[in-house]
Amino acid sequence: MGQALRKQERIAQNHAFKRRAVLDAARRVVARDGADGFTIRAVAAEAGYTPGAVYSYFDTRDELALELLGQDLSQLAKDLKSTGDTKTLLLTAITALQNKDAFAPYTPALMDTQSNRPDSDSGRLVTGRLIQCLKVLSESMRNTADDSTSTDKDTLILAAMCVGLAALQKSERLDLLGYSQEDLVDHMLARLLP
Repeated sequence: MGQALRKQERIAQNHAFKRRAVLDAARRVVARDGADGFTIRAVAAEAGYTPGAVYSYFDTRDELALELLGQDLSQLAKDLKSTGDTKTLLLTAITALQNKDAFAPYTPALMDTQSNRPDSDSGRLVTGRLIQCLKVLSESMRNTADDSTSTDKDTLILAAMCVGLAALQKSERLDLLGYSQEDLVDHMLARLLP
């Protein structure tokens, strides 16, 4: 019985190792080739596997993209936790969003209601990581707000603002409109946290 258990453990470890290798290869492909080059075939070639082997770890390209997004959101939550006040936290989130060209491959996966169902493993992973990021922002706001009943709504509004400001800044439209990220973050925080 002990030998069979050790064999199962070795198989599980080997599976986890190869799955990590596919994820690492996918991250390299995204960094090198961007959204257009992010294909199962490219990931397989980078990992030294066949496309069929990649499919034994991830059912679709979108599932692989969502796994990478989950990792990135987890890292963003850690980065946000290490910041100080709410304003610094928001500016850190905006900077991360506009500097992460790697988020582009995740957009189709997020919009695909089939692969990103809330009850799927990938959907639960992304939702959980997103909640981690929002929780950090929410906790920061609860420390400065008197009324915490609307903090969750305010948190989502600020998160949406971060995404929008990052897109405007990255496209250089924010400068054309005559505003800076910091001015708009100050303005929104003054309204939300008087």
